Amino acid sequence: MTKDIDRFLEEISRLEFTSPLHVEDIVRRIGLRKKATIRRRWFISLTSLFCTLLLTGGLAAAGVPLDNVIGKFEHIFSKQQTGILLSISYGQQPLWDSDVEYSLEDSSYSRSIVSTLGASFPKLEYPGIALHDVDVQVYSAGHITAVANGLYSDSNITSTHPDEVSLTIYKNLDQTIYLNGQSLTGPNTETVEIEGNPVKILTFTYRGINSETQEAYYLTWIQGPWTCVLDGVGNISKSNMLQIAQSIMEDSGQR
Repeated sequence: MTKDIDRFLEEISRLEFTSPLHVEDIVRRIGLRKKATIRRRWFISLTSLFCTLLLTGGLAAAGVPLDNVIGKFEHIFSKQQTGILLSISYGQQPLWDSDVEYSLEDSSYSRSIVSTLGASFPKLEYPGIALHDVDVQVYSAGHITAVANGLYSDSNITSTHPDEVSLTIYKNLDQTIYLNGQSLTGPNTETVEIEGNPVKILTFTYRGINSETQEAYYLTWIQGPWTCVLDGVGNISKSNMLQIAQSIMEDSGQR
């Protein structure tokens, strides 16, 4: 009660009067001051909330697309197990409900494939790579996938078997993709930059046919409307993979 009286007297001291004092006027003006204070506090609170939501929304909208590329692996336990299995899966199976409008397949980037994919799409073309098939799936709503498979031979390395290399590109990808592989450890994940473009690298370690340790790589990056996944298996090095990725970016005008 005493605190209420003190607060009331404090409010009176803040008021300015140019006419004789009336109790009703004092109470009314104190009430108006309190309402104005409450409205001001609500305004400040709502403004703060709006700013918080705006900043939070901005941060969420500015998320890096590569965050939706996730590496998953199956641990290799057997000492006798050699070779590696690689695959790509999706947050929603099957991809885009398998609503395929039409497909194209050829041993190279044929005229019909180039016409379908449009100008400046990422191509698996690099010295030492021999393509053996290109498979294109055109979905509804502007979605496209194209998988190019080839064999890579490094002229600086003597090898009886060329390395397997493939490039999978997704147009207007709108869901999480999982890069799957078998691995002794890992997979090791790192992000580098090529010509200013962030590239995520996943490294899987496995045993070769002679039980030697080998590595398989996934490199992923965003190139215009395309999400690119480049993978290589065999004796191919990470340096070779980065060079191939850089060449793909440059050839499609995405430096």
